[in-house]
Amino acid sequence: VPVYLELPHGFEHAVEKKGLKIQKGVKCLRLEKSLYGLRESGKLWYRLLRDTLVQLGFKAGEYEPCIFLHTKRIIYLLVYVDDVLIASNKDDFLWFCSEVKKYFDFKEGDLQDFLGFRITKFEDKITLDLSNYIRDCGKELGLLDKFASYPLPKTVEVTPAPNENTMTKRPYNKYLDKLLWIANVRPDIGYASCALSTVAHAPSEEAWN
Repeated sequence: VPVYLELPHGFEHAVEKKGLKIQKGVKCLRLEKSLYGLRESGKLWYRLLRDTLVQLGFKAGEYEPCIFLHTKRIIYLLVYVDDVLIASNKDDFLWFCSEVKKYFDFKEGDLQDFLGFRITKFEDKITLDLSNYIRDCGKELGLLDKFASYPLPKTVEVTPAPNENTMTKRPYNKYLDKLLWIANVRPDIGYASCALSTVAHAPSEEAWN
């Protein structure tokens, strides 16, 4: 879908200084390249990255388009916006880096955390945990020195607030999202997370506490 922009104030003068002229009557410009922040930017970036990877011999997952597998080499890619996780052997990794540098500028680094997960490497295994993520959430909420019984008893009912604007000053949904993310590796809080989600449209003070 073409994207048009209104001419910024003073744009005509800036163009004239470069020896160019804007045709009379022109009141908007059509973008030739995507700008950061546009709704289309993410899709266009993925399309560019996907086409480049396919050209290098990769194939996107049928059910998860952000996972790429090379058809001949041992290379697995996990794409999250502009972060790419690479799992490979040394030779294929070096080949991948040399080829991708022909198309994009990127930085290599030893993976230590990703999407809140702390990644720890040992000689015979790799472990993932959300310890730091959970600790940071507790620190933001001032809960590091507070404890609660879990799992949440099924007899406890979470009811919505009578007024949807009751919790406008509380970041309820923000921390509910974090809680749901933590529940992926902490099934013991799965029921509590789902129960709190039922009142996300009108969270009460009771639910917040």
